[in-house]
Amino acid sequence: MGMRTIKLHATERPFLVEATAANVEALVIHCRSAIAASTARGEPPRLKKRLSGASSKETLNGETGAATDALAPRTFAMPTNPTPALVGKVTWHPSKGGWAVHYKPEHGNVVIKRITVKTPGADVTDKKEAFELAKSETYREAIRFWNTADKSKRERIPEPK
Repeated sequence: MGMRTIKLHATERPFLVEATAANVEALVIHCRSAIAASTARGEPPRLKKRLSGASSKETLNGETGAATDALAPRTFAMPTNPTPALVGKVTWHPSKGGWAVHYKPEHGNVVIKRITVKTPGADVTDKKEAFELAKSETYREAIRFWNTADKSKRERIPEPK
């Protein structure tokens, strides 16, 4: 691809991805040459269904594959997680439906206590929202438990708002 790259700024959250028109144009040219090479070898092309309703005229300019303004630089941001895992302290276990609290008592090895999320009842209309709310509350409970039960010299976890 002519040593072009798409920049990924992963030093802080939210992640930023920068895709310039030149980068996208290089990728299109590379893909077209790969298709031409496979066709020359007699291989059938591997086609995928188009996901968007946009026509190819809106995104590409003529035979050269030059990107138009529709592919101008864009910014992508990962949504922030209201309940991030704290490795070695509080982690989410989807198979158990709850949080695992890894704490060290005054004497002995690390102990893992599981705090499960209480699922919403049948009378709740929006079960997903109710589950997320219960998960957040259980997360706060797990952090409070870790802060009191852990007797190591590790820094305490600030309680989320």
